[in-house]
Amino acid sequence: MTLARILAIAESPGFFRWMCLLVAKLVKHKIIPVLITFMVLSGFLSMFIDSITVMLFLSSVHH
Repeated sequence: MTLARILAIAESPGFFRWMCLLVAKLVKHKIIPVLITFMVLSGFLSMFIDSITVMLFLSSVHH
């Protein structure tokens, strides 16, 4: 897979929402683990996508 194709998949609106809901479910919706996991997740995703873009995607996830 090319990097452009991976970014196109990752930038689809449902991907980040799914990932954030999965993380919340894995840590059983506890506040501190959710915050720590999101910090680690944003650091990991910033290796592949621009860090500002990652922050915008993660902050736009809502119910």
